[in-house]
Amino acid sequence: MKTQKNKFHISSTQFFVLFCLCFFSPSTVFLPKLITNVAGNAAWISPLVSLVAFVLLFWVLKLVLSSRGSGWLHTLQGILGKTFGLIVSLLIAIWCTVLGAFFVRHFAERVILVYLSDASHIFVILSLMLVVILALLGGMLSYARLCEVLFYFFVVLFVVVTALALFDGIKLDNVLPVVPQDTIGILHGALYMALPFSIVVYMSFFADRVNFDRNKLLRQGIKSSVFITILTSVILVLTVGQLGVFGVQYLQLPYFSITRQIAFLGPLKNIGSIVFSLWILADFALVATLLYTAASIWQRILKKQRRNIPIFVVVIIASIIAIFAWRDMFALEKFLNIVVIPVSVCTSIGIPLLLLIVGLLRKKIGIKEELNQISDSDNSVVPIGLGQIEYENKEDD
Repeated sequence: MKTQKNKFHISSTQFFVLFCLCFFSPSTVFLPKLITNVAGNAAWISPLVSLVAFVLLFWVLKLVLSSRGSGWLHTLQGILGKTFGLIVSLLIAIWCTVLGAFFVRHFAERVILVYLSDASHIFVILSLMLVVILALLGGMLSYARLCEVLFYFFVVLFVVVTALALFDGIKLDNVLPVVPQDTIGILHGALYMALPFSIVVYMSFFADRVNFDRNKLLRQGIKSSVFITILTSVILVLTVGQLGVFGVQYLQLPYFSITRQIAFLGPLKNIGSIVFSLWILADFALVATLLYTAASIWQRILKKQRRNIPIFVVVIIASIIAIFAWRDMFALEKFLNIVVIPVSVCTSIGIPLLLLIVGLLRKKIGIKEELNQISDSDNSVVPIGLGQIEYENKEDD
């Protein structure tokens, strides 16, 4: 049971693959320190706890988005009203631009810290932004196909690096025992998972360019959640298990510190440097996706037919913010804790809940009808998102 497809739109599989690829950067750069700071040796449990909450998030996403992928912009205006929905959309567009600038500047600081100590952060920022523009001007479909290849490459790379790192062993005393007194820290650490999961909420703003299969939307969301949960837990077990809680808290990039400690003869002796270099591609995908989201919102609001001008404008603004908004890594870490994390929690949890509650009160969403149709594969008309969507039973191509 599928809706009519547009050959210029990306598939729902590519949508979730893009989301998972964007997760690689924050999961290795930010989450180990953030979660370990509050959960200690029990940090690896926090992602498992967050899994339930984010499965519910994807259920809400499925409920409020029409199968044709109208996107958050239309959904917000349909449920919250045109004016309030437009205000929320504008705020998200601005925030995606600022967040993209934040990740670009943090990327530049990491590159300078590890490799180019004499380089200017302006040069690194402009270099990455040039690549972002070239990728996005090629169109969303080409960009999604590129990210799909990169995702499978990163999965293989992560498995290989993790297997090699395990040869150094995991100190069980660093991750066990977990006692009831750790519960508060575990729950606090689970909140930090909102940072990567908020990305899928932002990406929903260009859902009108996705050929969503309604029957697979929740299933694919659950698969993505499970993948991200396992990935984060493995990273936390690896970093805390080898470096200890204080080691993770002290080091700037604990995961990459482990990869650089892998000592094998032959071509693998410099694998740590290779991994850090290749991880730049994950930063590229994250930044490009956030800026594309902002450009998509502006394009819809301004009713532009072509996305080139909004993309150029958003990238230029993000570059200016990245260059001048933060002085150093310390300022970035402060901004992360004071601004990025709270806003991520509000967007990943607050926006879906707001749409669900207001949609139910205004009778824009029908949960009973939706629940009755979860396992139904017959032709039907189902109230979902903004209204009734007709489904056609077609053979898979």
